[in-house]
Amino acid sequence: REVSGVSGTVSMFTNPFVSVVTLAAAIGSSARFTSATDMSLSGTPLKSCTQANDAMVTGWHRSGSCDWDPSDRGYHSVCVTMSDSFLKSSAHHDANDLSPVVHPGGHWCVCAWAFASAVSRDPEHLEGIHLDCDRTNAKLREVYQAYLDAHQDMMSPSGARYRVQAALDKVNDLCPPSPMAREGVSRLSIPGVGPDATFASASFVVVLVGAALTAGVMSWRARKHGLASGDQASEGGPYMTVL
Repeated sequence: REVSGVSGTVSMFTNPFVSVVTLAAAIGSSARFTSATDMSLSGTPLKSCTQANDAMVTGWHRSGSCDWDPSDRGYHSVCVTMSDSFLKSSAHHDANDLSPVVHPGGHWCVCAWAFASAVSRDPEHLEGIHLDCDRTNAKLREVYQAYLDAHQDMMSPSGARYRVQAALDKVNDLCPPSPMAREGVSRLSIPGVGPDATFASASFVVVLVGAALTAGVMSWRARKHGLASGDQASEGGPYMTVL
């Protein structure tokens, strides 16, 4: 299976609460669809990506559809008709060999980053793959927008990074959002990145400063009491402070 990541290294101090898992959960928090209620890029109920000529069943859960699941960290939401050029390029550039499961002319739910890679390498022809608007999950737009809002690139298994603005523009060019689709798209807030990261980091600093001030006050009171009584606060005594 394909995998995805967020570019950049996150330190505990600047971003104490983020992980790839929370990113996936955050993108899924606005609408946790089931296979019966997933919508397509066209704003209509999602159709099966797997078709009669396909040798294997696709989808994160191998349901045949590009269903949405917050635990799917690769965002296998893009239904494409596969090409030989893309298969070779993805294997070579991204360490993502799909040839054992799908052949040229077949249909597969590829990752959001994989579609972005095709846009990056061949903006005009997408290395021969065809995006199926009625069979691609509408959540794809939200995934790309979430990465844009966080100022993050998408990453392939090889570590190659792909910008998402061009991918989102291509999606909207090939599959213009219908009024129904526009109403279904929400702007997502991802815990630990963007504005949330600033808030989380500031909150973390406030907690640390508060704890340090409290420890200082208690230590001062302990010393004052010891001088007044002529006793020294012993380790483990009533005035010992442990952070």
